[in-house]
Amino acid sequence: EVPFDDVALDGTWALDGRTLTITGPVGPQKATVREQTSTKLKMSMDLKESVAAQGGTVSTNIQITYTFTKK
Repeated sequence: EVPFDDVALDGTWALDGRTLTITGPVGPQKATVREQTSTKLKMSMDLKESVAAQGGTVSTNIQITYTFTKK
């Protein structure tokens, strides 16, 4: 199990156009850069996961928007 904050923030980052690929503890995740200026970075990503246990499956789809601002 990986702490939620580590899913998208830990690892190596590679930017190709507007697609940011973060390779970390749970494998590669892709985010879309929505806004990028000298003081602000805004990106969004979808995290999807399915877990099978005790004869059932739990599926999660989380839509995340991160906004980073430089002070």
